[in-house]
Amino acid sequence: MKKILLITFLLFNKLIFSQGIEFNTHNTWQELISIAESRNKLIFLDCYTTWCGPCKGMASEVFTDKIVGEFMNGNFICTKRDMEKGEGVELNTKYKSFIPGYPTYLLINSDGEVIYQAAGYMKAEKFIQSMKEGLERKSWIIYKKRFDEGERSLDFVNEFLKMLETAYQNNILEEVRSYALNNITFDLISNNKAAYDIFRKYWTDVTSPVFKQFMSGPAIYRKHKDPESEVNNWAGRLYERRVRSMFDSLVKSGINSYDLTVADEILADIRKSYVKDREELIARILVLNSIAENKLPNFFDIVENARSFGLLRNYSNSISSICREYFKNSNDKKVISKCLKLTQIDTTSNLLLPEMVRNYAFFVGKSGDTENSKILFDKAEAVEKDLKEKFGGIIK
Repeated sequence: MKKILLITFLLFNKLIFSQGIEFNTHNTWQELISIAESRNKLIFLDCYTTWCGPCKGMASEVFTDKIVGEFMNGNFICTKRDMEKGEGVELNTKYKSFIPGYPTYLLINSDGEVIYQAAGYMKAEKFIQSMKEGLERKSWIIYKKRFDEGERSLDFVNEFLKMLETAYQNNILEEVRSYALNNITFDLISNNKAAYDIFRKYWTDVTSPVFKQFMSGPAIYRKHKDPESEVNNWAGRLYERRVRSMFDSLVKSGINSYDLTVADEILADIRKSYVKDREELIARILVLNSIAENKLPNFFDIVENARSFGLLRNYSNSISSICREYFKNSNDKKVISKCLKLTQIDTTSNLLLPEMVRNYAFFVGKSGDTENSKILFDKAEAVEKDLKEKFGGIIK
């Protein structure tokens, strides 16, 4: 009776624990290559590390899934290697160009060649779909060969770009994206859905004739059944990115690097549009232009008026930096008082930025309060130290 119960228990355990992917980790890599050749199957190699969170998620949530197991076990010789230990180190070196990070999944033929690659955490359904694409040879590796050989149809390029994104092949992605954007015209995005999709996903230049013509009327995006609200949100994000670079140019590189003609052109285009955060963008450009035009008194009026309408609430850091950069040499008490007001911070806040504290400390000192200025400068150092301790890997 005890023997029957033991056998039942072992069979039950085997049933439960064999529902997912059955990884062959006892054979060497060369032995797996031979097995793949004899069975006419591809090798599925899970490239992971012990410290990788997404790797652990895949191992516990996806690779244990019954449907995933049935598909993978039926179609591949499945194995996995820690890329920092044992045989994994050698494989990591051999397939380095295909491993942008962890986890990475490789499908490898019996000649040891990678014919498909994907990466990152995926839910079970998406993971199976990805592996099906590998079986069907819908691989960025194969597509790259076709691209290098001269295939350039927009449908092909669009599909290729999607593959590269999924595989995190950023260097190749940049090459293909640059090619596509350099060859996109207004007529193409008007009449070709693939060109339109590429344009909407990758375009960034808000001053280009193609973008201006696109934004001049709804005919094209209506033709492609693209909601107007989504187009305006997208355009707003592009303008916001450009305005941010304009601020960096003005504050970090100086007035001579700021293109006032282009700024006025962008301002006029935004005023004619209904893009997301339109009023906020207009206020920010007016602030920057007032400095670039050397109309410094206008700066304070524009900021005050914009804030009275609820604008520039999330632009305090930039305004603080502008005050420090362009009014640091002023001895005008009214100007110093206005800068003191614009750079003022809540010193009890848990969300302080060191530079904002320094800017406020500077104008506190300019106003004559040297004692509190020193206290604030010390606080800025403490805030910076605290941030580096908490986010040392991000803040350098």
